[in-house]
Amino acid sequence: MIAGRLELPTPSTEYYYVLLYPEDLSGEWARRSLGALDRTFTFVGVPDGRYKVGAVSAVLYQDATSQPPPGTVWHPSTQDWGSADIIEIIDASTVSGVDIVIPGA
Repeated sequence: MIAGRLELPTPSTEYYYVLLYPEDLSGEWARRSLGALDRTFTFVGVPDGRYKVGAVSAVLYQDATSQPPPGTVWHPSTQDWGSADIIEIIDASTVSGVDIVIPGA
């Protein structure tokens, strides 16, 4: 399981998608839609592996693709895929505190 919180600029009424991608960019594994009032996310059933978690405005999001959409902010707070933290799941472990800070928050 991977769990965290999205920190948005205040006030914000914008919706975001939180995206879960394998480190090797083999395709979007999962996504969650979040609004200004519901800023926590959980991905359950995540198989062992290395992942990156990011958030993108619903305005910029297209259907799931193998490449993350431009404008995605990756955990902890970067738009650079190469600088994003890697979340590793081993033996079906739980990783929490995967917070994503949107610029201006």
